[in-house]
Amino acid sequence: MKPTFNLLDEPWIKVRTLHGDSEVVGLKKFFKRCDQFATFDGETPTQNVAIFRLLMAIYIQTIRQFDGWADLSEKELWEAVYDDDEMGDEVCAYLEEHRNRFWLISPDTPFYQVADLHTKKGEYKSAAELVPDAGPSLFSTQTRETANQLPLDLAARWLVHRQAYDFSGIKTGVEGDPRVKGGRGYPIGPGWAGNLGHTLLTGATLKDLLLLNLPVSAIFTDNTSAITQDLAPWEREPDTACPRTEGFIEPNGVVDILTWQQRRIRLFLSMEGTTVHEVIIANGDRINPQNCFPEPYSAQRYSANKSKKGVDVYFARDLDPVLTVWSGVQATLMSGGQQQNDKVAPVVEQLRGEVGAAIGEAYVGKIVGLWLVGMTYGTNRSLFTDEISEILPIHLGLLTHDGQRLRQSALEAIDVVFKLRGNLRRFYRGLKRSLGGSRNNDVEAPLGAWISRLETEFTHWLSTLNLGFDAEEALKRWLEIVRTVTLQTVRTAIEETGPRAAIGVVVTDENGNETLHNAARYELWIRARIRELTQVEKPLTQKNED
Repeated sequence: MKPTFNLLDEPWIKVRTLHGDSEVVGLKKFFKRCDQFATFDGETPTQNVAIFRLLMAIYIQTIRQFDGWADLSEKELWEAVYDDDEMGDEVCAYLEEHRNRFWLISPDTPFYQVADLHTKKGEYKSAAELVPDAGPSLFSTQTRETANQLPLDLAARWLVHRQAYDFSGIKTGVEGDPRVKGGRGYPIGPGWAGNLGHTLLTGATLKDLLLLNLPVSAIFTDNTSAITQDLAPWEREPDTACPRTEGFIEPNGVVDILTWQQRRIRLFLSMEGTTVHEVIIANGDRINPQNCFPEPYSAQRYSANKSKKGVDVYFARDLDPVLTVWSGVQATLMSGGQQQNDKVAPVVEQLRGEVGAAIGEAYVGKIVGLWLVGMTYGTNRSLFTDEISEILPIHLGLLTHDGQRLRQSALEAIDVVFKLRGNLRRFYRGLKRSLGGSRNNDVEAPLGAWISRLETEFTHWLSTLNLGFDAEEALKRWLEIVRTVTLQTVRTAIEETGPRAAIGVVVTDENGNETLHNAARYELWIRARIRELTQVEKPLTQKNED
């Protein structure tokens, strides 16, 4: 079998140009022209992120080849990369050194795969297994029939995605894996990226995406031997069916974790050699999810249950599918001592120091995007259910050292919304009870409508925060918005319940005490809570609200 489809030259990465045209490019062309591409244009947001992680690993390993840069400060290193007009050629030179490890199909070292992966009975599965929920579904427009024959470029994209995001559950048991029992590979968790709520900054081009998210402190460390061990899969001995070590495996560094091989995979060509028609997906390296601080793009949540005296334990923080914008922004803007001592993502943390000063100077006055991306899984994380992807326009200054007071105002703004959400839930349940229903009735639909309307307002408000704003005035303006929207929501809810809720019902408790539940009771209560939480003067345009 001859090596087929080298990822350096063959087009497989889907992008959209600054003029809005769609292109498909190989790795070398991507790095030579990344300043001409506006966004990724893959099948799904998580596929785009999985490819970004691969590209960043290549970028970092190229930078590490320049010994003179190791002595620079973090600020100087970022500036050196930013000012290097030859980076595209330098990345291509690095890739050429490893050309033989970038063949999608190879008898010896297929990319992101194991060449001789096989089962005891020589069984394989349809290539459709590589495509998330081929159906068509949330993730793909393909049917299972069309996914049986995957073009090589599409197979490459889904291969990278599977290593990053594959769901947990029973996997194919392969020969050589000591963990296989009864022909099965038992669950070791989803792909590492599936644990993460990615927090990335976007700019005008994909070159900006690389520069804004370059984890500078992780590139060169004081421990030289650690850097030499922090290798990508194409730089080390090829993986086998056996995991690298038994049990949990600790990542060697930022490159190792960006290219983590949670699975062992093998693609099989069709007889014509032009498509992938079969695949094996087996268990790979089981990552230790605790204190995985090399991960540059996810906040870390403190675990009180797992932490012991003298040993703090953190886990990567994922995104809330219902409150994506609120929880994602909160995780980005939080500072030490907040949220049970959670940690922000390293690429966000570096913006508050000297690297942030350099980036702020280079992107002065520009609005960037805060890109929040995650995957949600079903029962026992054994199936895909949905993807999360939001891009919020923000001023870069909000994330730097000088934006601390504005960040605090934004965090207080989110805190008010979370508190009001709990109070509105109680209000809606009270109205249900006033109609004779149970207080446990589902009220998530009206709550969702309220939070959705506020989310639109919050996204706009957040985009206006820049270093020229007074933090207290900005917060006051937000509280006025919250007050107005929430009071309108309350009025609408009262009107919709009609005279029946106005009359209400009398409920007798187990002690014989009678309580009247009607709309007026709950309206007075929620209005008091709104006044207390917003703490702003009644807008002049609103009359007779209270």
